[in-house]
Amino acid sequence: MIQTLLSSLSIVSWSYNTNENEDSQIGHPSESPFSEKCKSGSASLRWYACNHFGETSRLSNRMIKLGYVDSVAKEAKLSDAHLIAAMVYSERIEHADPTFLQSISSSDLFLIAILVASKFLYDEGEEDALLNSEWAKIGHRRQSTVNLLEREFLRALVSMAIQSCVCVCSVLKCV
Repeated sequence: MIQTLLSSLSIVSWSYNTNENEDSQIGHPSESPFSEKCKSGSASLRWYACNHFGETSRLSNRMIKLGYVDSVAKEAKLSDAHLIAAMVYSERIEHADPTFLQSISSSDLFLIAILVASKFLYDEGEEDALLNSEWAKIGHRRQSTVNLLEREFLRALVSMAIQSCVCVCSVLKCV
């Protein structure tokens, strides 16, 4: 899925309807690129991330909207690397712990995957690194909610890593 994304991003730029009263709508490739409001990361990648997280989460309440992705990207100064890493994390969780995706909304999944990706990409103490309190403000969530979601997300990732290590060890025993 991510490989398809990377090849399609170089071919097509999408636009969307910025009317705040309506859900974001996909435009035609021949239309102008995304709004100038958000210059963080590529517009087509933000659009793809919005669709990816909308399809990945199994919980239908609080469906992610492109305006939310744009807002978080702008406030957190996200790069394409953040968005790609977050999508990779969500795909790993989808394979390792699909039940986790039944308990989290797409907007929460996006926020926490971006938070974890950001912490991976920035060393502690770097100027651009954000604290969970800042992520809570950016994502319009309480800090306690962000902290809890981060712990659950990391638990799901760690369980996947442990399963991978067990598989590798069992293969090595056979060799």
